[in-house]
Amino acid sequence: FPSHDTHVIYICFMVKDEFIDGIDRVLKVYEDRIELLPKGIMGIGTGNETFFIKDIVSVSVRECSFISSGYIQISVPGTKEENNRVIFGGFVNRSKMNANAQRVKSLILSLKSNLAKQ
Repeated sequence: FPSHDTHVIYICFMVKDEFIDGIDRVLKVYEDRIELLPKGIMGIGTGNETFFIKDIVSVSVRECSFISSGYIQISVPGTKEENNRVIFGGFVNRSKMNANAQRVKSLILSLKSNLAKQ
């Protein structure tokens, strides 16, 4: 059993933002990492992916339109970029989805910039 003078520190990062508009995945942003989690039937076979903010090279967004889907794509060395996408789109709320995607991209790049300053 631990003695009374043993101190245990648990570090738990809260979710800073989420992109839930994905057709196949949900993207969760934490202070130190992002997670891509399967969503619904379209997410079957995608699996969970975790990428640390420090390892991300770039984040790109292709906005959805009436005729094409959009995506948020995370570039990390050693991974296939097409596997690091969250696809979104639909007939309603396209401007909201595009704004949410841009917001998440900005947050990830801001977190990366803050890590570089440390």
